[in-house]
Amino acid sequence: MNTPPDAPPRADLLALTPDTLAALANRGLVKRAAKDVDSGAGPQVECAADGSVLGVHPDGSRPAAAAGWSLDRGRANLAM
Repeated sequence: MNTPPDAPPRADLLALTPDTLAALANRGLVKRAAKDVDSGAGPQVECAADGSVLGVHPDGSRPAAAAGWSLDRGRANLAM
């Protein structure tokens, strides 16, 4: 999946803050993820026109959030 130029941003994901992420996971994971992103080792994020989102990490993992999926529904597809 490549991000098409007209792919709409996911307002629900853009609204996440470190505090809301820490409430869903834990503060240590949020700090580590921020450090990875700041150092350039974070995922390449791809958004489809239908609203699905895919993260491609340097280690090969590929977590995805399908179109219509939201944090209040539970876990995303974390299949590698």
